[in-house]
Amino acid sequence: MTKVIIIIIGVLLFIYINTYTPDDYPALIKSAKQGVRSNFKDPYSAKFEGIFISKDMSNGSTGVPFVCGTVNAKNGFGAYTGRQKFYYYESRTEGPKHEIVDDTPPLPEVVSVSISSQMYTAFCSNKIDY
Repeated sequence: MTKVIIIIIGVLLFIYINTYTPDDYPALIKSAKQGVRSNFKDPYSAKFEGIFISKDMSNGSTGVPFVCGTVNAKNGFGAYTGRQKFYYYESRTEGPKHEIVDDTPPLPEVVSVSISSQMYTAFCSNKIDY
């Protein structure tokens, strides 16, 4: 009986640790901006647009929220690079992860679309209102 109670408490704790509510989204968006900015030579030049929350509902997921949007920042020459898609998520057990999507057209000999572009499509296709 004690083992069953311990297992139930463990499962509930796991669910709580990996559950986000709409109250968590503003802090998640702030963390996403900080994480994405860290990729640029001039992080304070980053301009974000079209930021939204999406939930990954694939593979039986509980719906980890992803911050998706576009960012434009200055390169080493001081010129803006153009809008680039990005996605960001954080697992309360694994920490934050983000990627800026390379949407440049593939070379003629490369047939497939970039993996980061495919992941953006997968992670950011379930926009939610909050």
